[in-house]
Amino acid sequence: MDLFSLDPPVAKPGGGEFKFWRPQAVFSTTLHVDTQSPRASDANPGTESLPFKTIGRAAEVLRPGQRVLVHAGVYRECIRPVAGGESPSQMIGYHAAPGGQVIVKGSEPAANWTPDDPARGLWVLLLASVDFGDYNPFAIDNLTDASFDIMEWAQPHRGKRPYTLPRGMVFQDGRRLECVGSREELLATDGSHWTDRQAGRLFVRTFGQVDPNAVRMEITTRRGCFRPRVRGLGFIQVCGFVFEQVGNGFPRPQEGAVSVCAGHHWLIEGNTVRDVNAVGIDIGNGWYGGAAQPGEPGEGEPEWTIVRRNRVQRTGVCGIAGLPARNALIEENSLEINSRFPIAEVSESAGIKTHGNQGTLIRRNLIRDNPINGIWMDWDNRDSRCTQNVMIGCGTGIFIEASVVEPFCLLDRNIIWGAKQGIYEHDCCGQTFVHNFIGQSDEGMNIRGKVTDRVIAGNHPAAGGSHTIANNAFFNVPAEINDTTSGDFPPNKVSGNALGAAGMGATLDQDRGILTLTPAEPQAARGGGAGVSHDFLDRPWPEGDQTPGPVPIPGKNPVAVPLVWWREGRK
Repeated sequence: MDLFSLDPPVAKPGGGEFKFWRPQAVFSTTLHVDTQSPRASDANPGTESLPFKTIGRAAEVLRPGQRVLVHAGVYRECIRPVAGGESPSQMIGYHAAPGGQVIVKGSEPAANWTPDDPARGLWVLLLASVDFGDYNPFAIDNLTDASFDIMEWAQPHRGKRPYTLPRGMVFQDGRRLECVGSREELLATDGSHWTDRQAGRLFVRTFGQVDPNAVRMEITTRRGCFRPRVRGLGFIQVCGFVFEQVGNGFPRPQEGAVSVCAGHHWLIEGNTVRDVNAVGIDIGNGWYGGAAQPGEPGEGEPEWTIVRRNRVQRTGVCGIAGLPARNALIEENSLEINSRFPIAEVSESAGIKTHGNQGTLIRRNLIRDNPINGIWMDWDNRDSRCTQNVMIGCGTGIFIEASVVEPFCLLDRNIIWGAKQGIYEHDCCGQTFVHNFIGQSDEGMNIRGKVTDRVIAGNHPAAGGSHTIANNAFFNVPAEINDTTSGDFPPNKVSGNALGAAGMGATLDQDRGILTLTPAEPQAARGGGAGVSHDFLDRPWPEGDQTPGPVPIPGKNPVAVPLVWWREGRK
């Protein structure tokens, strides 16, 4: 399989450059699905004039070198491929047709609500009247006992909310109702739902206390919208869909509304994933060890997945997850409000949360309003790069953890604004943090060092020290670099950072997406920007110029930086 350079080329921390495969499929057959066609039927041949009714029917018959074109409409199903492609030129494609939204829902309409206490806005639905199939999210905890059993560190949270709340979701005219844990809370909360599991009854207090039979009510009935029936399928494209209203559970296992199910060489591009109880997109195995195993047969080595230009909104735990994420390219995604539940201590809470990043490039993502983490690179990360990402209003911008094996990672040219802490590391050594900008944040970088006694990658104990921290710029950050690395480890190399009075002046126009940087004093060329050949805007960095921050700033003139410049001119 041929691998191709990026434009411009992007250097790997360990030498050489990142190269990735490219889809080169020329599809021999195009099938059609059109739920709105009066002639649609799953008994049809799937032609344009005689289309299938469901995407699931196409997923049963597609083979390498074929694709399905799904026409506008609402599809209430989980798409479950039985086959994958064979190569970049013999892929299987799932494509939304242009000309209207293709919406795949993990929910069903809910009717026949009966009054319970209508004077106070309470209505009830008998769950036995709903066809859940083999999965009733209102009967299952967000995190089951079996999942708690494989997470020793999580035991203090067993039996507590929100883990004990059901994973089912309720929507009124597309707006999510809040899940509460008692009838008393229901009475006190406009726009809420509560499940009496023993009685098998779902109660709602609608927004505005309207009759739920007079509005569109939907309840989640599926754990996913796209998930193969067999683990380990490869060379699949999923492009242009809206996936929404999915009642999946908290990690572990890690099952996204869209899941590769341990697959390899997937292209997930241009989709919207929104209103999900837990994880939006999953590109990994989804689980490890213990009792929480997937139901699908087969095995897989998840790698070489490309997740590009998706929008992931309003997920409960995580936007994009991968366990592991080897040789992945995660770029130009927009992630917003992806950690609705306050469960940082237990689960994979972040806009992007990936384990085992090895040969992986995470770049040019816009991540907003995640109260826990923007990006979390967890466990045995090697030869990977986290670069040109923008994080606004996140608890921690970037968290890198438990990485002590060479080649180490490079975190560069990221822009972080309005964080509790910009960049945080622990149990790592030898990482490089250069040319990042952190503004309007409580703490810039927390280089904590060794925290636990874990053994990583088989026989490597957790460590600290030997980091390179150079040419970063800070604005209105009281604690710029907090280095608490133990003296038992080699010291960190800190140089060329713009601190205090020598730092940056900055303003952020969120409506226009422009960060304006002004140095407090002229910045002379400095050393230490290892591995950075281009600036945040992918312009070649002037030779010999290593001034702090994500872009060169000559003199004292303001420089305007468009934060999502990569969207311009995209098809």
